[in-house]
Amino acid sequence: MRFLTITLWLLCLPLSYANAGDCARVRVAVAANFVSTAKVLVRAFMHQQGDPRQENHDGQDGKQDKESRDNQICVDVSSGSSGKLAAQIVHGAPFDVFLSADQAKPQFLIEKGLANVDSRFTYANGVLVLWQSHREDGATGSNDRQSLVQVLSQPHRSPLAMANPKVAPYGLAAQQTIESLKLPRSASIQQQRPPVLGENVAQVMQFVQSGNAYAGFVALAQVLALPTAVQGRYIEVPSSLYDPIAQDAVLVTRGKPANKAAEAFMHYLRSPAARSLIEQKGYQLPAYAGGDGA
Repeated sequence: MRFLTITLWLLCLPLSYANAGDCARVRVAVAANFVSTAKVLVRAFMHQQGDPRQENHDGQDGKQDKESRDNQICVDVSSGSSGKLAAQIVHGAPFDVFLSADQAKPQFLIEKGLANVDSRFTYANGVLVLWQSHREDGATGSNDRQSLVQVLSQPHRSPLAMANPKVAPYGLAAQQTIESLKLPRSASIQQQRPPVLGENVAQVMQFVQSGNAYAGFVALAQVLALPTAVQGRYIEVPSSLYDPIAQDAVLVTRGKPANKAAEAFMHYLRSPAARSLIEQKGYQLPAYAGGDGA
């Protein structure tokens, strides 16, 4: 399936201020599971900088206002599977920051000389859930093996959905979960119908929402980002069933000095304010003794 990068223009200023000369631009490649959280973080980052439209209320000429605009940072976010985004970076995609859904791909970019080894850190630990778009019998948000086995063992007209484990870390975690459950052969998912694979967890959600899959393995953060009325039912997968999903960030430098605006955004991601937002959105926080992001 052809991969499409979805670009979300998250502008720090109104469109009239969006010209290239008005702000320092940061291009961020974000794993699909994290894109809704990234949007919230970008807005908070922009708010922390202040809005230059509020800076010229004292009757001064436009000089101060223009200087404020020139000091602003604009963030462009592109999302996709971690594997596809890493491949794009290797082939020259002009990203400044890579927020992967694993640790392997940032390390790969470092070994290729495309990313700064000193900038790498774990910004979140992902939580895998099995999600159904319609609320059925059973409490949502449960975290037990028996509930998983019950849903996966029942016959369904449509297949299970999961991200491609070859390119998507959440897909690998889903594969590990299925293998760890050791379902009886009579209830085997493969015996019923092979899972349908999405390029990333965003596409997995689309499969489930459209009815082309009865359930899908996605990130908890994706489900929590939905309006309550359409959150359906999810079962949190016990962490013992899959390897930890440690999600690393890294500066993409290609052997050149880092983009200062990108460094500022990375610094913000390590701040207590950003970490609090990440946790609220459905991720676990890695242990980190960092600065305040000021």
